[in-house]
Amino acid sequence: MSWKIGGKFYRRTDFKMTLWYVLTFSVSALLICTFLYLRLGHQLLKEVDQFLLDETKEMERVLSRESKETYFLMRFEDEVMARKYYPFIFQILDKEGEPLYISKEFEEMGYVANDRVLTNARNGKETREKIRSAKRRTPYRIISTPVYKDGKLTEIIQLGTHLRFVRKNLVHFRSNILIAIPIILLLGALGGWVLARRSLSPIGYIASKARSITSENLNERLNPRGTDDEMDDLIRTINGMIARLESSFKRMAEFTADVSHELKTPICAMRGEAEVLLSKERKTEEYQEGLAHFIEQFDHLNHMINDLILLSKVDATQVELKMTPLRLDLLIKDLCNLFQILAEQNKINLEMGAI
Repeated sequence: MSWKIGGKFYRRTDFKMTLWYVLTFSVSALLICTFLYLRLGHQLLKEVDQFLLDETKEMERVLSRESKETYFLMRFEDEVMARKYYPFIFQILDKEGEPLYISKEFEEMGYVANDRVLTNARNGKETREKIRSAKRRTPYRIISTPVYKDGKLTEIIQLGTHLRFVRKNLVHFRSNILIAIPIILLLGALGGWVLARRSLSPIGYIASKARSITSENLNERLNPRGTDDEMDDLIRTINGMIARLESSFKRMAEFTADVSHELKTPICAMRGEAEVLLSKERKTEEYQEGLAHFIEQFDHLNHMINDLILLSKVDATQVELKMTPLRLDLLIKDLCNLFQILAEQNKINLEMGAI
């Protein structure tokens, strides 16, 4: 029993609407969060690049006026490595790519400048790389900047830093998203359920009212809400259907009454004629004449029934009427023949004049 109830619940329109709402909301939230995650990573990496470029310019400016002795470079190395958040590693290459000076951390990383760095430097372009060292788990960002003097390439400054804090910020962002998404989806599901129930609540009224309308109270109608939305359009459509049913029931009742009235007259005439024939002993020719008249009456009755069926079809717009000429003299003659016996029984002289 519980399975059946559950099955009915899962087939409910409000549940399906809520489910589609949650699925759509989930996909949208996933796409937005993915975009924000990638955007944040790109922005953080862009800030690191800008920081490295600023330090490269400062290093280039200092080196241009200071001696390039090992003592100065070692002192600079100690200074940048003492930084808490973004300690630098660096090396200085000559125009052929041979190291002029390499910091201790840079040397331990085992990085070797590739051909792309040298080609870009000779073309006056920077080279940005994201590398991973076999000895270190944290990736590094390295920017290689060419230094020109008098229009000639003299040195290549390679400055880099780890991306530990970038990765840490991304991990924190991802953790917050993973916590926030279930809460957002839960609130979205509750909101979707409430909206679905409110949107479909008029359907309950429509179903209840439609079930209460039978052939006995087809004059009743559903009351529109006045919102002029899809539900009001549905109510107007159902009211139109009920009006058509009411009209059909009325036509059916009128047709039944017409059939009863039309059949009663010829049957009474045939009964009266039979009573006249049986009222006394008659000759065989009279009985034969009476039976022949009965056959004519039966044919007339059959024709009348066919006409009534045709009228019912016309009333139901199932056939199209075709107008044909009518012989009134023949119609009046048939009526006189129909009521002749009754007229004689009641001592009434019924004659048909010339037409």
